Amino acid sequence: MTLLLGIELGTSSVKTIVFDADNNTLVGMGSAEYPILHPHPGYAEQSPAAWWQAAVLAVRQALAASGRREISAISFSGQMHGTVLIDIHGSPVHPAIIWADQRAAFADITAMVEAAGGADVYHPISGTMPCLGFMGVTLYWLAHHAPEVLAAAHRVLLPKDYLRFRLTGVVGTEVSDAASTGIFDIHRRDWRSRTGWIFLSSR
Repeated sequence: MTLLLGIELGTSSVKTIVFDADNNTLVGMGSAEYPILHPHPGYAEQSPAAWWQAAVLAVRQALAASGRREISAISFSGQMHGTVLIDIHGSPVHPAIIWADQRAAFADITAMVEAAGGADVYHPISGTMPCLGFMGVTLYWLAHHAPEVLAAAHRVLLPKDYLRFRLTGVVGTEVSDAASTGIFDIHRRDWRSRTGWIFLSSR
């Protein structure tokens, strides 16, 4: 019997399913909610610990509903563009800054693109233009307004990849989500282009 577990990290809740691939049947579901935090006007943050606690609860619900526990594979999906900063031990150094965050200004986006050599240079490498809430813009804002947060971080993850890391101990992502950050070279498929470090440059 081939059972598949799906974990979806949404903006307001984690949703999970257990699917029987042999019989093409949904056999279990679960969900658990968490809040969006607004410590200042325009800020939108969430607790990675709350994500994990919700994921554990939702997975247990789905497994209990299915009456089975032998899972063959796990798939993740989730909210895009969020920024999770973790230290060398894997612990978050700051609440996750999610896609809805508006703390950066359009001036930050303009400065970020100019630091890359302008839109004609930036866009062909990243495949997108930056927007408020994108990881690249968030990192640029942190570099110029909260450098101590970046200094404490060892790695930066997208939201669903944080859950994957907590579950497996493996840090990673996939190309479609990486391309949404605005700091990924879509042609070389790595982070080593100019877009990977422009957010650290000075104004």
